[in-house]
Amino acid sequence: MTQERINLTQFEGHEKKVRLDEHGKNLHIVVPPNKPVGPWNAWKGGLLFDLGEQDAMGDSCVPTARLMAASPDLIVELKRMYKREDELMEILSILEDRHDIDMSQFDASE
Repeated sequence: MTQERINLTQFEGHEKKVRLDEHGKNLHIVVPPNKPVGPWNAWKGGLLFDLGEQDAMGDSCVPTARLMAASPDLIVELKRMYKREDELMEILSILEDRHDIDMSQFDASE
């Protein structure tokens, strides 16, 4: 795992409400109200994962569909954690400056 942050600006403008519907052998990623998820998708109901084709697609199709549907919430959580990390680093910096404490022993990036 890298110590670099993910550049979240690349996701700006993404759909905020995505859901995953499971219908028998299909997983259907939908942007309500049934908008297509992307311009590459000629079918106008979202992305469809046909689990009948799971042998050809492998076992990753279900977790991949769930990850795609959860991505808006994951981005929000990552932004929140980045902000919290920044606040904590600022507090550590203040403590280091005011009390002449060497905080390098607490550096998790090493």
